[in-house]
Amino acid sequence: MADPSYFVETRWGGSEESPSPSRLAEMVAELDTRDEEHPDTWLVHVPSGWLLRLDEEDYAYLQDEDLETVSHMKGVSREAGLDLWLRFAATGPDGVKSEPWCQGPRVLSAVEVAARRERAESLTLESDRHFFDLLGTEDDTQPCKKVGCTRGRIRYSVLCKVHHFEQVRNHPCPFK
Repeated sequence: MADPSYFVETRWGGSEESPSPSRLAEMVAELDTRDEEHPDTWLVHVPSGWLLRLDEEDYAYLQDEDLETVSHMKGVSREAGLDLWLRFAATGPDGVKSEPWCQGPRVLSAVEVAARRERAESLTLESDRHFFDLLGTEDDTQPCKKVGCTRGRIRYSVLCKVHHFEQVRNHPCPFK
């Protein structure tokens, strides 16, 4: 069998060599499902080593063989993304160079950065709460070993919930 001229890194893991146009359409359509952990998928043009990445926020990214983002484009519909992939698979970067690319990587606006920071803080707090709740109850008959603490220790630890949390998570416990 001949070496593939392209392959796709699928969104949720795995790689497929030279998938058919209908399979490419399925892969692009997967971007309709929101997934913060796996927001993109990409097609690699093997002869050039370049890749064209699509994400769930309707952006396309053109990356060189060193994985440096050369340019990006916003507002790329699923249909347009599939068209870009088909042309890129056939001819590499030359097949898509006439598109209205913006040079360099995407730069997030202050509003986008703030929204992402707020979302990250919310997810961290949610994760911290889950971990804190898993620590169980404190045994008031066995004191926490942290100097000055009057709380009881938790099972399998010499510390109370708060101090065990802080030791493991390496930041102040938001739950007192």
